[in-house]
Amino acid sequence: MAAALKHWGGYRPKDQGEGDSVFAVFETARAALGFAVEVQRQMAQVDWADEAVIRVRRALHTGEPKLVGQNYKGGPVHRCARLRTLAHGGQTLLSESTALLLSGVLPRGISFADLVTHGLRGLQKPEHVFQLNIDGLDISFPALRSSTRPQARHNLTQWASTFVGRECERRETVSLLCHSRLLTVVGPGGTGKTRLAVHVASALVDSQADGAWLVELAPVSPELVVGTIANVLKVATHPDRTVVEALVDGLRPKPLLLLLDNCEHVIDETAHIVDRLLQCCPRVTVLVTSREPLSISDEHVYRLTPLSVPRPEARLPVQLLASDSVALFVQRAVSQRRSFTLDETNATAVARICRRLDGIPLAIELAAARVRALPAAEIDRRLG
Repeated sequence: MAAALKHWGGYRPKDQGEGDSVFAVFETARAALGFAVEVQRQMAQVDWADEAVIRVRRALHTGEPKLVGQNYKGGPVHRCARLRTLAHGGQTLLSESTALLLSGVLPRGISFADLVTHGLRGLQKPEHVFQLNIDGLDISFPALRSSTRPQARHNLTQWASTFVGRECERRETVSLLCHSRLLTVVGPGGTGKTRLAVHVASALVDSQADGAWLVELAPVSPELVVGTIANVLKVATHPDRTVVEALVDGLRPKPLLLLLDNCEHVIDETAHIVDRLLQCCPRVTVLVTSREPLSISDEHVYRLTPLSVPRPEARLPVQLLASDSVALFVQRAVSQRRSFTLDETNATAVARICRRLDGIPLAIELAAARVRALPAAEIDRRLG
C-alpha cells in the first residue's frame, strides 16, 4: 500500500486513522481510484502463508475537510470512515460524490455497481453507495452492513424457490448485468430462460432502489407491449402524451431492473421501447429473454444451452446426480411422488431419459411428472 500510495501521489497524515486502518488523502478522485484499484489487484495476487487470506475493505469519498496542522478533520473524514464500515473484506465502496466525478472517465475493465442509499451510523444524511468492480476479481459480496437497507420491491414470486444447477450461468449473467444495462438471454424453447432470468433478477433486486419487475409478454399482442410494461410498473398515462412518453418520463429518475420475458413474437416492439429506455432512462437496467436477440446497440447476448447430461461411463446414482439434468429429474419426480429415489433399479433409465431429451429442462420436467403413474423404465420406453 505504501508503494501504491507513492505512485498515485497520496498523502498519509501522521497519527490519523484508528486501529489497523490506513487513512490517505489524494488531490483528485481519479488518483484515489487508481490507488484503490492497484491495491485491490495486488492483494488478490499475494500468495499468503499457511493458506491464510487477508481481505481489506476500502471506501472512497470526496469532500472539503478542514486541515488542522497536518491532519484532516470534519464531516468528509467521518463520512468516509462510516462508509468503510458498511463494506466487507475485499470490497471497495464509493460515495455518490466520488462516483459522479469518475463517471465517464473509468479505465478499461473498471465499473461501478449501484448499491442504493444507506444510512450511516451517527450521520443524519444517508449516502448513495456504489461498489467498485474490477474485471477478473470478485464482485459478489453479502448485503452491506447497513441497518437501514431498504426493503426490496419486486414481483418475482414465480419459480423463486425451485432452481437446479446453472451455477456457472447464474454467475456469468449477474456479472454481465453489473457491467451492462441490456442483457438478452437467448435460447430454444424449454431451456429455462425465464427461470434463470428470474433468479438473476432476484439476486440483484437489493441493488436496485426501485426494485426489479417482471413483465410477461408471452400472451401479449404487439400493440399492447408498451401498455403492458406501463401497467406492471404502475406508470400513469395521460391523454396529452403517448404511452411511450409517459413510460419514459416515469422511469427516467428510477434505478430499477426491468425483466421482459418471452419477447420473440413481439421482438420489434420490444426492441423499440428498450432502445428508448436505454437512451432516456440512465438508471434503468433491462434483462430480456427471447429466442432471438433484439439486435440493438449496447445489447449483450447470452446464449443459454441445455442442462448437462450424464457421461456415457456414469452408472452409479451418485455419478449421475453430478449432471444437472438428472438432478432436475429427481427433484421434480420427488415433488410428484415423495417415495421416489434414484437407485440402482432406475438409474440407467433416468440417465437414458435425460440423454434422449437432450437436457432440455421443460422436457425433463414433463417426463418426471409421469412418475406418479409409471416407473422410470416405462417412461423411457414410451419416449420411443
